[in-house]
Amino acid sequence: MNRLTTGRAPATPNPLPARAAAPDPSTPTPAEERAGVLSPIGLSKCHDDHALAMAAHRFIEGRPLDHRDRDLLSAHCGDRVEVLAAMQRLRPDFTPVMTPMKPDGAAFDARVQSTLHRLQAALDHGLAFEILIDDTPLPDEVMEALARTLAAPNARLTAFHFHAPWADSAHDRDANAARLHGLCAGLDAYASLQAVSGGPGVLWLLNRPVGHLSLAFERAPDGDTLERLERVLVNGVAALTCTADEAAAFPEVARVVQTANRHASPESAVRSVRLVYPFRAPRNDASGVDAADRLLNTPHLQRLTLPGTEWLNLVSDDQLVACIRRFGLQALNFDSVFTLSPEVQQALAANSSTAATTVHRPTDLGVTPL
Repeated sequence: MNRLTTGRAPATPNPLPARAAAPDPSTPTPAEERAGVLSPIGLSKCHDDHALAMAAHRFIEGRPLDHRDRDLLSAHCGDRVEVLAAMQRLRPDFTPVMTPMKPDGAAFDARVQSTLHRLQAALDHGLAFEILIDDTPLPDEVMEALARTLAAPNARLTAFHFHAPWADSAHDRDANAARLHGLCAGLDAYASLQAVSGGPGVLWLLNRPVGHLSLAFERAPDGDTLERLERVLVNGVAALTCTADEAAAFPEVARVVQTANRHASPESAVRSVRLVYPFRAPRNDASGVDAADRLLNTPHLQRLTLPGTEWLNLVSDDQLVACIRRFGLQALNFDSVFTLSPEVQQALAANSSTAATTVHRPTDLGVTPL
């Protein structure tokens, strides 16, 4: 039968699927490549330092890396920024942490030169990185280099951690105004900046939106700090983490979040709040109950994480469900073992389902808290 005749064409057998090529045993696996890039700096899963060995293990095996892992790996690389760049090529989620003047036993002048080299090399290699400024005193030469790095158009800063006590009080901020101005001007320009963390002083460096803001308070913040926090939230903060050694700090922070969200659009409001208390949450503690109540009655808030269920002991399930339905909370989590009643879980699930069927709004809530 040819193509001009009518009838049924004879069936043709299906060709056998092509056999997959056997892997080339000489080609290293991704894990072997990652292990190979660490070898020149004497780092492996069997390193004598247990914490460093575990960080190397997680890097090699492709497991998630937290801030401490990345800080340890970055410090071990020292001036070998080319190794950091190679690590990032193999794992784009690896963002090195640059800590100016990190104590390493070297002489002061050597540490200054090492800091200057690492900052410049990060720019030269096109590295996406984070900067951590801690309580180590920084000389003017290093502060100027930091300001130049922040102002560089090719810099790829993803996170800025400012835990310097010399900027927490008004007196110290006045005394270090020039230093702070240079950092502030640099941070304003970064479209790549996703996360900022620090003590109260970091608030005076922010005049821009940020995906995730993490604050640590040793004591309850004063009025100036709360006023500045509200200004920062109004600029746009998607996720806020607040760590405090005194539970009295939480109601004030919650009040500021509530006020800012009442005047914000859904797109610019704080959509995720996590309160972190390093001690056991007191049962029915007035500060905790007040903070939880304010946040449960905050518009546009989608996710809330509390230290424990103790701060909800005075809230009945009916009251909790009413708040969830009214303000649209989608997730209520705790940093301890918890149980939510089926009614509360159903109310949260209903809000999540509703949100999933509405028009998507871009969020920065995927940023991992520091």
